[in-house]
Amino acid sequence: MRLRRLSTAAFLTAVSLVVLLAAGAPALAVGSLTVSASLVGSAVTISGTTAASANVGIQVDDPQGNVVFVGQDTSDGQGNFGDSFTLSSGAATGTYIVYATAAGGGGGTGNTTFVVQQVQQAVTIASVNSLSGIPVPYETTLADAGLPTTVGITLSDGTTQTVGVTWNGGNPAYNGSVAGSYTFTGTPTLPSGVTNPDNLTASVVVTVQQQVQQAVTVASVNSLSGIPVPYETTLADAGLPTTVGITLSDGTTPTVGVTWNGGNPAYKGSVAGSYTFTGTPTLPSGVTNPD
Repeated sequence: MRLRRLSTAAFLTAVSLVVLLAAGAPALAVGSLTVSASLVGSAVTISGTTAASANVGIQVDDPQGNVVFVGQDTSDGQGNFGDSFTLSSGAATGTYIVYATAAGGGGGTGNTTFVVQQVQQAVTIASVNSLSGIPVPYETTLADAGLPTTVGITLSDGTTQTVGVTWNGGNPAYNGSVAGSYTFTGTPTLPSGVTNPDNLTASVVVTVQQQVQQAVTVASVNSLSGIPVPYETTLADAGLPTTVGITLSDGTTPTVGVTWNGGNPAYKGSVAGSYTFTGTPTLPSGVTNPD
């Protein structure tokens, strides 16, 4: 048999493969030569027997008839010979034929076959998508913080999926009444047949914002009783109050100073009648009077 020669340098990349020898067809023998083949992982081992000290040429054809290996060995004193090679990562599946031809010592040819099946590679999580931070108002509960219920992942086969995610309680433990940043770690829910050997997780930062001080305003001013004064009483002696009670928007009721205008009409003690005075309350610190 004429052997076609082919470099094996291109077939050294590892691939997960299995070999199935044809049932009831161990090593086949023609003449004085026997040959067998076994495959573990992607490594093919060829062995056989022939006459002692014979030169043995070996060739392996793939299912499409392409030569994937050419080798040569000299049998030992007991006639044993052998060789090996590694299938490429893109090796075709199907039946491979191994040919052996011995020259010298009686010669002979032999062949056998093995079947290559691609073993499905385990699919793993290659990466987990990053998530944007979540700012929340002061005193937001964890239930209202809006942690994502899903997260995107990329698998080792190049596909992407959106899966559920389970979050821890935050680091430090979340407290909506304390402003600051809380980092949550999430465990993605694994799709069927997918593993996570690197324990990849999702991460999101929840930032509780500072407490906003509510503006305190004057809600109302207490009413005051009218003041009757004798004829020709001066304004200084009329007894206008120097303080007035007010109610603030936070519910408190302080008593504050008050500054009066000159009356309407302008006060004149020598003219009998009614004079309406308007007073501006003195505001406590931090209080406004928008109305």
